[in-house]
Amino acid sequence: MKRDIGKYNVLFNHDSTCVFCTNTPYQDVKDPVSVAQVQGFVDEVAAAGCDALLLSPVWGQTIPMWDSDRVPLWREKGKTLKCPDTFQGRVISRTRDFLLAGNDFVGLTQKRAREKGLAFFLTWRMFDVHGLDHPEDPWTSDFYKNHPEYRIGDPSDPGWNAAVSLDFRHPEVRAYQLGLIREFVERYPVDGIELDFMRFPCFFARAVPYERRVACLRDFLIEVRAILDTRGTDRPIGVRVLQRWDLSLEIGLDLEAWVKDGLVDMVNISSFYETSTDNDLPIYRARLPGARIYGEITQCSSVVKAIELGLEHTRKCTPEILRSTAQGFLAQGADGISLFNFVYYRDYSFGAHNKPDKFEPPFAALKGIADARQLTTEPQHYVLAQQSWFLQGQLPLDLARQGSRHLQLALLVGMDFAQPAVRAPFHDTAVLRLQFEEPVADLAVTVRRLGRVLKPCRVEGELFPLPYREGVPTDHTCYLDYELPVELLERGLNCFTLRRDRGGAAVVKRLEVAVYRKDGYLPLLTATA
Repeated sequence: MKRDIGKYNVLFNHDSTCVFCTNTPYQDVKDPVSVAQVQGFVDEVAAAGCDALLLSPVWGQTIPMWDSDRVPLWREKGKTLKCPDTFQGRVISRTRDFLLAGNDFVGLTQKRAREKGLAFFLTWRMFDVHGLDHPEDPWTSDFYKNHPEYRIGDPSDPGWNAAVSLDFRHPEVRAYQLGLIREFVERYPVDGIELDFMRFPCFFARAVPYERRVACLRDFLIEVRAILDTRGTDRPIGVRVLQRWDLSLEIGLDLEAWVKDGLVDMVNISSFYETSTDNDLPIYRARLPGARIYGEITQCSSVVKAIELGLEHTRKCTPEILRSTAQGFLAQGADGISLFNFVYYRDYSFGAHNKPDKFEPPFAALKGIADARQLTTEPQHYVLAQQSWFLQGQLPLDLARQGSRHLQLALLVGMDFAQPAVRAPFHDTAVLRLQFEEPVADLAVTVRRLGRVLKPCRVEGELFPLPYREGVPTDHTCYLDYELPVELLERGLNCFTLRRDRGGAAVVKRLEVAVYRKDGYLPLLTATA
């Protein structure tokens, strides 16, 4: 049947963990988790103009954040769990205290979402490896501990976490997941389900034939559809999938058949953790005309370094990056925008000294973030960054290793500035910035766009005002800037040709283009020799 999915323009993924680890306006992390904290995380999503709250109600493999009959953790050993003084341990301890005090975390979230006019979805992580760095910990599920024979168990497999992931060719693995989904849907009224194939995208041993992968996951989808239909056949199923079409196919996601047969209605294209426009969204759009397509945005554009599992230094997205990325997705054919990990602008380290950024999320940037017309009137900040997880994208790019050869980087631009009417409100000169892994004092790089050599320049500081410090160079030593005639920017992928002319190390880790409105912010730009 045709389901009403047109009303879902902005999806907000709520990972539940954030409630138990972040300082917020609703409470200090030093205090016990309160109902006000739970409700605040819903209220802010509604106030930002989102349409659906997608709740992930489990931690790792698999701690349900409800009083589960199938995994009765909180009636048994959960009451006396010994939690170490780590990030994971603190999260589990605070979750336990809240639930054992008689609070229904999921019920409170669902009820508040309905009160605030938000649709309430279950987003189900198909296999979450959080916590499996120490599988002996008491919060690892008994199912996982008791059945090592169901694990892929191949440390040589290049797939993500293949050594620890469960193999979905086993009916028992699928039945375990389905049992928890069924219990959740029976207990809580949901408006839809998202199956998150990005947490984490490794479901089969390398030797499992493609046809077998497709059949196993199709059987799983059919069961999920039957479970959800008990709530009403009008409720959609979405899937969170890899940014590359061929990689989604490789792990067994037969999306064309799923959409054609009415098993899937919504497809969320994800770059796993960082915000990136380096994806196959146009291919998804062309292959899945019957689905509603979403481009995903997160709180960061790159991960600088990991601290411990669940904690890292990230380079945060500014409002300009968030909205320019959304504009690019919509221009490529996306129907809406999905937010993932957005609340982690906040301090979620329990006050660790090595997490300098402690900011409230820029919820104001979400207002109208799926309004394509509005977004085209705003300053644009396009970013191509090095990705740290799962997929090796275009970066890093080592110009020195390639000698004097010409190399290219392609950046998605959502507007056709070659049209005079489009560029009229904007300055004639944009800025292109290259960031390198090492200082560039002796480095000379020629950059061309459409055959024209870009003139070197210098912009002091960041291209737009930036309050965040994590991952941001403290000076200009790793940057090269160029004047970019805005008329050279076209809608779609814009290729920039790079050639190292002089100097040593020249590894590009980030490319940015900033387009400024005539009536808005403009940095000081000076020419260089």
